[in-house]
Amino acid sequence: MSGLRRFGLVVASSLLSLGALAGLTLAPASAQVAKPAQVSQASIPLTDTLGCGAHTFCMWNMRAWFGAKWSFNYNTHAHDKWLFVGKAANDKADSLDNNRAFVTGVALNYPAGKTNWVCIRGRVGDLFLKSWPNHVIASYTISSFFLASRDVVCGTTWSS
Repeated sequence: MSGLRRFGLVVASSLLSLGALAGLTLAPASAQVAKPAQVSQASIPLTDTLGCGAHTFCMWNMRAWFGAKWSFNYNTHAHDKWLFVGKAANDKADSLDNNRAFVTGVALNYPAGKTNWVCIRGRVGDLFLKSWPNHVIASYTISSFFLASRDVVCGTTWSS
């Protein structure tokens, strides 16, 4: 064996023992194929800054999102139909947060009927400043909600 070749083998084995040439080992080709990078999913916060969960419609009994809170999550409630807010929340809401991609309908009565309902997009901090289509002030009057699963046409939309 020539001196140059012997020197090359000594250097290569030294580098291998240090891990410098680990990718140049005589392992099968399949062992050297890198795994594809994992695609990271966008991080979705569990709640928004008001504490309303992701994909959720929330109501508070005081303006500016204070007091008792009622939450209606899209994954745990029927959608595309009017639902009663419940005895504890009926006619008690004074601020709203629709932390959903699509609108949420709210109505003066349950069942909602064809009038006196509106859509919520985003947040409403004081329902005293909003009114139903019949001009009644909306504060402390919500009885039902509608979790839309797609874009819907709304006659009136409240937002912040």
